Amino acid sequence: MQKQQHCRVAWVSQEADKQNNYEVAVELEHPDNFFGVQFPPDDWNIFQPLPLPGDPSGNTIPQSEMREYELQRLSSVMNALIALLGEKGVLTRSELAETLKQIN
Repeated sequence: MQKQQHCRVAWVSQEADKQNNYEVAVELEHPDNFFGVQFPPDDWNIFQPLPLPGDPSGNTIPQSEMREYELQRLSSVMNALIALLGEKGVLTRSELAETLKQIN
């Protein structure tokens, strides 16, 4: 599917690269999702840095909860990856499960 939209050329590089291509920056007339970029949902749990023991803020996770915290983070990343692979038609959940069985 081809898409078209009016835009304004905002910048053009003065020199070509090694393949004789020029860089061009454009400003879209309507700021919609023209390129189809998939953004995470608003309620997506953004990956937070893991608090380290001895953190001066005191915001550390007790050792007893560390494993659960790590598993939740890994699960979030894996689910996002699986959704992306399925959305792009690269791999279904069942195909991924079969692949993981073969690896183990």
